[in-house]
Amino acid sequence: MIYLHDGTADRSVTTSGIAAYWLAESGLSTASDERARKILEKLEQLGNWAAGEIMGRRRHNQERAESGYHDVVPRLTGPQMLVRRYLRRNPGAAPEQVAAGIEMPPATVNEVVSELRLAGILQGGRSADGLFLTESELRRYEMLD
Repeated sequence: MIYLHDGTADRSVTTSGIAAYWLAESGLSTASDERARKILEKLEQLGNWAAGEIMGRRRHNQERAESGYHDVVPRLTGPQMLVRRYLRRNPGAAPEQVAAGIEMPPATVNEVVSELRLAGILQGGRSADGLFLTESELRRYEMLD
């Protein structure tokens, strides 16, 4: 239970294992989004686990937005991520080696390789030469490491 009061202090009272939170209404915004965020912050400070999880996720998302994470990391499918990860660890591998290494059908690997080439993530692999991550993709990894 959450109660808002006109006092100045926040507190929690646990009765029979159930917590009740008494939050000071002073200083809360009248804008609903800001008010809800501030209430969650107060609940987190009083030790409410769920509010802590919500605020942790919010801070995590905010840090990602501020760092440009969503601009840096391309949106890839699971198979694309597997191929990219394999080639980061095994540069110059042939498509057949990639297929065996990640236990994916060769036809699927060939399709994924084509998609990653179009996205500017992979180069090579058209003849006897192997597959490599592009320079821009290697720089992306350096930024994230």
